[in-house]
Amino acid sequence: MGSGGRLVEELAGHTTSVLCVQAHHDAARHLVASGGEDGALCLFDLRLGREPTSRCVGFPGNDVVSVAFHTKPHALFVASDCSVAELDMRKTMDSLEQCTTHRHMFNDDDINQVSVHPGGHLLASCDDSGEVAIIDIDKNTLHRRLSGLHTTICSSAAFLPGGRPPQLITGGLDAMAACWGASEGAVRWAARMGGEQEGGGGQVFNPPMVYSLAVSNFQDDGRPCMLAIGRGDGAVCVGDPCESGEGDGGGSCEEGDRDGQHGDENGDRLAYSAAADQGKNCDAGEQAGSDDGDADGSVTADFQYMVLDREAGGHTSSASSVAFLPECDGRFAVSGGNDRRLIMWDWTEVFQEGGRPMVWTVDHGRKVNWVATGPEAGEAGRVFVADVGSRISVYRLE
Repeated sequence: MGSGGRLVEELAGHTTSVLCVQAHHDAARHLVASGGEDGALCLFDLRLGREPTSRCVGFPGNDVVSVAFHTKPHALFVASDCSVAELDMRKTMDSLEQCTTHRHMFNDDDINQVSVHPGGHLLASCDDSGEVAIIDIDKNTLHRRLSGLHTTICSSAAFLPGGRPPQLITGGLDAMAACWGASEGAVRWAARMGGEQEGGGGQVFNPPMVYSLAVSNFQDDGRPCMLAIGRGDGAVCVGDPCESGEGDGGGSCEEGDRDGQHGDENGDRLAYSAAADQGKNCDAGEQAGSDDGDADGSVTADFQYMVLDREAGGHTSSASSVAFLPECDGRFAVSGGNDRRLIMWDWTEVFQEGGRPMVWTVDHGRKVNWVATGPEAGEAGRVFVADVGSRISVYRLE
């Protein structure tokens, strides 16, 4: 894993910038979907070569901004403008009308990302108004609308895994990240990003807007999932979203316990000390919740995170996309940025004396729009990169 990522192929199909890419969670399917500024959806079967198996130009004049595979084997969700098309991949995909089974139209502004709940019954779509529509997929009805927190564009949304009541993480260009109970619409926790910058931190001078979110899976041995956040100031933040807030959060490891497991005797020697960053973030978030006069007074900064920034070898411009590697226990994350770099992180190194959380970096050569990871039988996995060019770059991890 430590030797880096090797560019093995480029997937052609789009005529302009590729805005989003997603790999199917089942390695046996070998499927990758992408969307672009050309209004096209491309579906690739990696066993059949570099050209798309299907190319559907069904969104003329509109960007295809997000794609998501359903937990059911043949369904694919595609977001463009204010609607989400649900496609049946068994049908001819040369025509959008022929393969579309439902149109989910519950957003009032341009959608930025869609996320499917692991249980397969709910779909989340976040938009430019700052709201999130929670959609009942089977009934094609609005299950819940999440609003009143983000004051500007809600850029990213991701469901937490597990069979408990559904919870959704959202992030916005207001520099807020939050965890919602998707069924009741209540905010479990909310944190204003950037509080750690009061202590320096080696960040670029962009605001800490939330550009991207990624959530790892729960582990069989009870370890929690992890949340990664890509920010406008170049930082990548990593923390356990389940230990925050109240109710059935489900986290099995408290932050203090994790610190002890990794040796807290060297925490004070870390320039990006998790404990220091977390404390500053909590203070800043609590002050923001009271000083800014949020309408319901419920904004709290319970989410504790570590910051992987420029001092740790990180991005020198906005971190536009993050993703966890499959089959790696939530330990490794990959980020891509406007500095044209890909970086793989091992966040557990933060707790080691002399640890180096940046495992490797690649000069990708173009600004990154989206990073996705996918399993590969017998291999560490692959990284798929959508950028301002018209091709998708595929890196194999070694």
